[in-house]
This record gives sequence, structure tokens and C-alpha cells, in this order.
Amino acid sequence: MDYIIAAGVFQSAIAVALLWLNKKRNRNDTLLITLVACIGVHLFAKWIIYAIVDDKDVKLAMNTFIQLAYGPLIYLYVRKLKDGYILPIYTILFLPVTIAAIVYFSVVSLLVFEPTVGHSTLKVYNDWSTYIIVIGNGLYSVVTYYLLKKCNLLLAEYKLVQQICWIFLSLTVLSLAFMLINGGNQALILLRCIAYTMFIVICFLVVRYKYVSGIYLQTETNAKNQLSQQVKAEENQECAHDRKSILSMDQLRHFAEVLNTYMQRTKAYQDVDFNMDKLSFDTNISRRYISETLNTYFLKSFYQYINEYRIDEFLQELNRRIERDLEINMLIMAYQCGFKTKSSFNQYFKKIVGTTPTAYIKKNERNVSV
Repeated sequence: MDYIIAAGVFQSAIAVALLWLNKKRNRNDTLLITLVACIGVHLFAKWIIYAIVDDKDVKLAMNTFIQLAYGPLIYLYVRKLKDGYILPIYTILFLPVTIAAIVYFSVVSLLVFEPTVGHSTLKVYNDWSTYIIVIGNGLYSVVTYYLLKKCNLLLAEYKLVQQICWIFLSLTVLSLAFMLINGGNQALILLRCIAYTMFIVICFLVVRYKYVSGIYLQTETNAKNQLSQQVKAEENQECAHDRKSILSMDQLRHFAEVLNTYMQRTKAYQDVDFNMDKLSFDTNISRRYISETLNTYFLKSFYQYINEYRIDEFLQELNRRIERDLEINMLIMAYQCGFKTKSSFNQYFKKIVGTTPTAYIKKNERNVSV
């Protein structure tokens, strides 16, 4: 087993380096890199234990707390692929691994300074952590796989997550079988050898996904066809109603929901340099699909779409200041909402609201600082 652990540490280190140096690395890949890094830390901790610890109980029974991070990481990876972002509330998914880390190092301290108490505490820690790790990773695999079915992902992404879910689910089944039959130390060693080998396989799958599979394989009605890159120039044009749609109405509706949710949650339009490339990067939707959704579903150009959000943000802040009789500086407010110039702000304000900003304010008979 020592050779498997050493190979796993080496494989995960190489995988992290390759993923980090990949020129096609995006924000979603951070979660994959973290997953592979956690595997490396897990195996390195095991390698340290096997190399310097003589206590047989510690070698066989010291579960590494970091295993509790595997399930949340792969789940959040799919969640980010689906929605384009991760809500801060999802950080609560890492609460179990945080608690387990505290308990883990507490047990280590007891083993060093109070061996008798430490061994009894180790047994309690190991029993509870085993159930939580096995059942937790199994549940996350099922939930992630269910979420995966609801996503419209690239074929390479879909296959990667599917394979990782099957690996964790298989390990869960094997672990539960071992717990039921109580196979003894030899069976436990065999189980761990299988688990560590599967961790190496996960590292290999992630690297293969980024360097071999690529990101251009599309899944359209479960067919294994490859779509060519679309001409980027047409992305910024005004609505092109006569262009043949490549997306179904369900797909258009799905992408529209993703775009609206992303804009409302992140308020990315407040960035004065926000553009189609950033929207595509953050939502993991191709520029072609975004353009198709905006033109066909919303009947708007990209800039009309984001500037409507900016004007709406401006009006909310303006109305709030009017109600509270606060000082109003339209230019500063416009910049805060994402407009780069005064002329573009005035242009879109009149186009969307139907009047000029000054005329809109004067209707409320308030002093305005311009």
C-alpha cells in the first residue's frame, strides 16, 4: 500500500501543476484543482502516518478528515457549471470537514500527550467519521448525479462528473459491504488500496478532461456531435430576427433563466468593463448561445440587455434618495451602476424610461446635483 500512496501523492502533485498551468483554465476549474489538491493532501497525510508512526491502530484507524470535502467540491463544481456562480450560503457544506479537522487534530494531540485517552478517543472518532465519510460521499454522489441530469453541459464535462460520481458511489458500496461483513484488517487494507487507486484515477480523469477531451464537445439531444466555433463579430450586433435559431425554446428559456439569475445575484453589470466575454466566462455559456438567447428570446442586443439592468439599479437608488430627501448626484450614481460615460447613460435612460434623467427628477420637485 505504501507504493500506491506514494504514487497517488506524486500523481496529484503533477495533476495540480498541470491544471494550474493550463492556458484554458477558468474559474470553474478552481474547484477541480481544489479536489485534486485535497486528494494529494489526504494521501500525503497517510504517507506520513505510514512512514513515521509505529502504532498499528493509528495506521489502520486514523481516518483523514479531508475526505469530507470531496463530496461538496464535486457538487459545487456542477452547481457552478449549471448556474454560473456559487452562493455564499453553500460554504456551510464545508462545516462537517471543519469540525472533523478540529476533532482530528485534538485526537492527534491526545495520542501524543495522553496515549491511553488518545486511543479510546481515536476509536470513537474513527467509528463516527467512517459512517459520515462513507454515507456523506455516497449521498453527494447521488445528489450531484441528479443535478448533472438537469444541466446542459458539454459532453466532456458531463462524462468527467459522471465518472467521478460513479467512483465515489462504488467506494461507498464497497465500504458499506466491508462494514457489514466486518472483514478484518486484511480486508480493510484491500479496501484502502482500492480507494487510493481510485483517487489516482480521479486525478488522471481531471487532467485528461482539460488536456485531451477539450471544451468544445457539445451535447445536443444526447448526440456526440461537435459544433464549430461561431463568428464573434455577430455577437454584438442588434437583434437578428431573421437568423436561423440553433437552440430549442426549452434551451433558450433555460439560458435566459441562467443569465437573469446571474445578473440579479452578482450585479455584474456594475462593472464598467463588463462585456460578452466576461458574461460567457462567468456563466460557462458560449458567446454564440448567449447571443442567440438575447436576440431570439429577449429580443435585445447585449448592451441593451445589461444597460436595462443598470438603469433599473439607478432608478431604485434614485427613488430611495428621493423618498429620504437625500442629495442626488446623477453622474456618480450612473458610474456606480456601471455606465462608463455620461452620454451613454443619458442615451439609454431616455431610451428605456422615455424621458431625460433631469426631466425625470424635476417631476419630483427635488434639488439635484448634476
